[in-house]
Amino acid sequence: MIRACLLTLLLTVTAFTQVRLETEISPDTITVGDHVKLTVTAEVPGGQVVNFLELPADSGSYQIIDKQLTENSVTYVITFWETGKTVIPGIPVQVLEDGKLITTLSTDPLPVEIMSVLDPSAKDIREIKGMQDVHLTKGWIQLLYGVSALLSFLIALLLWRRRVRVMKKAEKWVAPPDPPHVLAKNRLEALSSPYPLTSETAEKYYLELSGIFRKYLEDEFFIKSLEMTTTELMNYLDVMKLDPDVKQRTIQLLEKSDLSKFARHVPAPEQFENDKVLTADLIDAYHAMAQV
Repeated sequence: MIRACLLTLLLTVTAFTQVRLETEISPDTITVGDHVKLTVTAEVPGGQVVNFLELPADSGSYQIIDKQLTENSVTYVITFWETGKTVIPGIPVQVLEDGKLITTLSTDPLPVEIMSVLDPSAKDIREIKGMQDVHLTKGWIQLLYGVSALLSFLIALLLWRRRVRVMKKAEKWVAPPDPPHVLAKNRLEALSSPYPLTSETAEKYYLELSGIFRKYLEDEFFIKSLEMTTTELMNYLDVMKLDPDVKQRTIQLLEKSDLSKFARHVPAPEQFENDKVLTADLIDAYHAMAQV
């Protein structure tokens, strides 16, 4: 293993704390086409979280084929296409506390040498043989191929006609779609809390959660809530003369979603299920208003 401790900085928040970055690359000897793992691990004090930004891609010498993210580390799987010495650029790392950016660090550029899979002493590389023509000299073989092709065509035709008949039967009756509040509740039941818990999985969770709520409002009240900003949506809902409690909980849900989506805030684990229940209650409240 090649280990290199790249950077240790003292940051001032309310007191001095240490942030330590460490990189690890394997295997030791790299050849063209190998799957190389580059891991960056961050050690931060309690209450702080890290956000690993993207490793700059270089289509000329290497390609990133996978990214594995945990709470305090990221592992890139890289394949190199050219032999010789190359440099993997530094990876930016953001340090956050209470959803606020404290600082951005970066690992040092990492030089690596890529070996060839060919033996440099080999001098007898042979050329690829050309294609050979195959002649069917016997008539019964040609007949066998012709019959096989005809049978294949007939079987394909029968299967296609059978599929068409099944599709026509299915078109005779179509179940009516579920109402908007039922569709939204079903989508909420299928939504699971993020694991592992990172800024990216939290952002994905709240994108889905707010999308379910906004889609429900769009289908129930015929407004383009999916295209509106939070401010635009609340201005529109004000016209509906909402119950103050419903309005306050709606603002709470939308602001939490925006905080996670745009500030990369990571809530406490129990908060995800609480916000899911909050969304379900709001859908019930709006559905009751729509029936009046």
